[in-house]
Amino acid sequence: MVPNDATATAATWHPNPRSADPSEANIQLAALGSMPLTAYSAHVVLILVIAGPGGGLHSMAAWLWMGLGLILACTVWALYRGRGPLETITARSARAMAAGTENITTAG
Repeated sequence: MVPNDATATAATWHPNPRSADPSEANIQLAALGSMPLTAYSAHVVLILVIAGPGGGLHSMAAWLWMGLGLILACTVWALYRGRGPLETITARSARAMAAGTENITTAG
């Protein structure tokens, strides 16, 4: 749920409402931390796009803008969509595999 006014607390719209005492000061980092696989993959793709294969980024400005962009993108995604896209795929795959093992009997 997105807050309607400035008085809404972080607990009403935090991407993980089960976490202990989320505060508005760390909501952006919590959002980034709630989707590490997505953020890491986006970071790798951005580096490949900007620097090319085998290239490296030596500009602190590039790292700063990528970091701020990832924090912003993850915060917006977490507010409107919840879990990161790669985390969602991973969770669904794990549930499907776990459900498939219920029908397997062990020999013994």
